[in-house]
Amino acid sequence: MPNIVDPFFKSVDHTSSKRKRPNRKKSTIQTGKSKSNHKNKQDTKKSKKKDELDEEIEENLDDNGDGDDGLSADLTDDAGGESEEDEDLEHETPAQKRLRLAQVYLDRLQESKEPEEGTFDAAEIDREIISSRLQQDYLETTGKLYTYLGEKLKTSFQNSTSKQTIWKTGKQQHRLPVTCAKLNQDGTRLYVADKQGKIIQYDCSQIWSFSPPTDSTQSTAHVGVIRPLRVMQNHVPPKSSDLQKFQKKQESKKHKSLSNAAPGTQDGHIGEILTIDITEDETILASGGKDKLIGVWDLTDSQSSKWKTGLRGHKDVISSISFQAGTPTLYSASYDRMIKVFNLESLTYSETLFGHQDRIHSISALRNEFVVSAGGRDRTCRYWKIVDESQLVFRGGGNSKMRDLIDGVGFDPNEEPEDPKSKKARSTTSYAEGSIDCVCMVDDKLFLSGGDSGSICLWTTSKKKPLFTEALAHGAEAITVTGTTDEIINQPRWVTALYCVPYSDLFLSGSWDGLVKIWRLVKGDRGSSDIRKFESVGQIDVGLQSPGFVNSLHAIILSNDGDNHSTSVPKKLLICTGLGQEHRLGRWKKIAQAKNHCLLTLIEF
Repeated sequence: MPNIVDPFFKSVDHTSSKRKRPNRKKSTIQTGKSKSNHKNKQDTKKSKKKDELDEEIEENLDDNGDGDDGLSADLTDDAGGESEEDEDLEHETPAQKRLRLAQVYLDRLQESKEPEEGTFDAAEIDREIISSRLQQDYLETTGKLYTYLGEKLKTSFQNSTSKQTIWKTGKQQHRLPVTCAKLNQDGTRLYVADKQGKIIQYDCSQIWSFSPPTDSTQSTAHVGVIRPLRVMQNHVPPKSSDLQKFQKKQESKKHKSLSNAAPGTQDGHIGEILTIDITEDETILASGGKDKLIGVWDLTDSQSSKWKTGLRGHKDVISSISFQAGTPTLYSASYDRMIKVFNLESLTYSETLFGHQDRIHSISALRNEFVVSAGGRDRTCRYWKIVDESQLVFRGGGNSKMRDLIDGVGFDPNEEPEDPKSKKARSTTSYAEGSIDCVCMVDDKLFLSGGDSGSICLWTTSKKKPLFTEALAHGAEAITVTGTTDEIINQPRWVTALYCVPYSDLFLSGSWDGLVKIWRLVKGDRGSSDIRKFESVGQIDVGLQSPGFVNSLHAIILSNDGDNHSTSVPKKLLICTGLGQEHRLGRWKKIAQAKNHCLLTLIEF
């Protein structure tokens, strides 16, 4: 009978039933081996990449080089050389080698960029021109004065190194006084308006191409006459009776419009044109005069100028207009004491500015939305902030004890009056300003004004009184007053025209003394960057033998390299002067021997 053992009593090996631990040492050794193998693979890959990079740099250098140019010892690691350089190359690290090869490569590129003698790099010149243009555009957007050429021009006048070339319009082109003249941006076109009611466009390109004789020793040369290109005629009524009605209306004060023509049928101005202006792109010309219309002319056609329309709105004579630079926005000033804003691209009216208490004689605007106006006999200049819809009032008229009392300055009642015959009183003689006739902006914070007292005032928006005043800028003239006893008195010559080259320190002034004076703005003492005063630079003879009224001034500055605000390159200043026998706004005085024409003076300095 076989032995049957009950499983319950069977001995069990408890050691064998336990779970066996894995052999950690073996797995650790295996993973360590795999990591080291992976690291060795990465190192070999990196070394291969470095070798490939070195080979590429050497190939590029070999391709750029000529093969045997003295740099072969630096580009190869041949062991055959026994020089010290070869020994240094043997012990250099891969990083040092890459640095050396990169430096050699950069040296090669620099040598290839350097132009040979007598040649130039056109791409580099284009980059410089673009950079200069961008810098100029940025400076213009800041609205601050940035072009300082007055010191250089003053030195050239003092040393007699400047050369002047004078051109003029024809004798029979303007039978009545010239009222306004404007140059385009590059100085190749001139637009002149007169009291006859027409606008003539002239070609000025020959001025820039003309070269005076080298053997000439004269600093001033009268060259010739510029030729007219086209004439924008005035509107001629179909019947002579209509013209007579217009002349009667012109003498009357109770009328709203001098023209009975329906909008669109009138093809020009009726009567005198007192002011004109053109856009920067020379596509639109605007004009204004005694017919109370703002004439809009299309200049896109090079052969003829087309009258687009006449904008109505003013109730009296339009005395001055000005475009906002770079835009079709037009500001117009009128005897109705209002300033109106138009958009001539869409031929729409925008708004009206109120504030002046008398006729507005002049207006000036630059690139930003700020306008300065001269209020005539209300003796104020007003600085208009178009966006803020506000204005600043600057009162001219000179100083007096009564005005000081009104302004709060006061005076001592116990002060003894000065003897009018004393030397002190004669040396401090001043003339009261009855009217401010002209104004021009220097930048967004500075502007100039002139009037019938003969004084030119420099203003800033941060002060209510002028920064500086030049009394009797164009001197005085002796006038015989008839009466019980004929008496000779001195009367100041009015400042009839002012113009400042935008954002520069140069400005011009004119009267009827036969001279156009050039001034420059001067900074304050002790290294101050703020403008404090102005001084005379020189003067131009525009008719000393037969002086006439300077009714208009305009100027542009150009240079051969296109950098108009740099002081290191030679400059050309083209000054346009509109002359006439009478003042542009009236007939208070007439000089019979004067000529009605326009002078162009080119100054090289």
